[in-house]
Amino acid sequence: MSVLFHSLVALTYIALGAAAAFGLPLLSVTIEPVLALFAGGAVLIGGAIAHQSIVNSSRGRNIMRELIVVSSSSEAMQRDLEATRNELREIKSHIGDENPLGSGMELEKNTRSSNEVLGELRLLRTLFSQLTSKKGAKKSAAMVQA
Repeated sequence: MSVLFHSLVALTYIALGAAAAFGLPLLSVTIEPVLALFAGGAVLIGGAIAHQSIVNSSRGRNIMRELIVVSSSSEAMQRDLEATRNELREIKSHIGDENPLGSGMELEKNTRSSNEVLGELRLLRTLFSQLTSKKGAKKSAAMVQA
C-alpha cells in the first residue's frame, strides 16, 4: 500500500476521533466534555489498531505468497538435484570404478587433448558472441533505416 493511501486512512480516523471528541458535547448536553475526549481518543486508538491489523494481514499474505514461490522453487531444485545424482550414479555404474585413462602416459595425452578441446570451446564461444553481436547490429541498423 502506498504512503498516500496510509495517510488518507490515518487522516480519516484522526478526523473521526476529533469529531467524536469535540462534536459529542455539542450533540447532547448530557455528555460531559471529558467523556467526549475519552470517546474521541477511543475512536482514534481503535482506528489506529484496525489500520495496523489490516496492514499486518496484507503483509502476511504477501509473505506467504513469496514463501510459496520459494518453496516450489526449492522443491524443483531438489528434484533436479536428485535426477542429476541418479544420472551420475548411472554414469559411474557404466564406467566402473577402474581408471578409464590407463597409465600416466595416456593420462597426459588425454589431458592435453582436453585442454585443446577447452581452447576450441572458448574460441567457438567468442566467435558465437561476435556473430550474435553482428546480427544485433544489423537488426538495429535495419530498424533505424526503416
